[in-house]
Amino acid sequence: MTRCNQLSSVLCVSLVLFGMGCGGNTQGQPQPQPHGPSIASISPSHLVQPFAGGPQAQPVTLTVNGNSFTDSSVINWEGKPQITTFVNQTQLTAVIAAADWSNCACLFHITVTNPPNLVSNTVTLQVFPNP
Repeated sequence: MTRCNQLSSVLCVSLVLFGMGCGGNTQGQPQPQPHGPSIASISPSHLVQPFAGGPQAQPVTLTVNGNSFTDSSVINWEGKPQITTFVNQTQLTAVIAAADWSNCACLFHITVTNPPNLVSNTVTLQVFPNP
């Protein structure tokens, strides 16, 4: 194999960055990364604002279904971590306060984070105005 001192510096850096090293050295090879969490679905899939003058909105238990959840996974509501209950590797729950969803007819973004900082895909939950 050709040694680094015989290669252009750009090619040598490329070999090191891709873990091939110089002269066959395998030190610095990237280590496999753990798979991050993935959201397949949420329940409820949408919410409806409460009637004006009617009963007040109640907290909602959000169930997140997916893959690669751990007992350290956290559901994020608009980027804000929620107290999360680990059900199993494919399901998590969190209680979303009424104040966090009932005051606007809009979309909310939900993700799951596994330590150290593996973030899932984003799923949206729409709050519809009351007809």
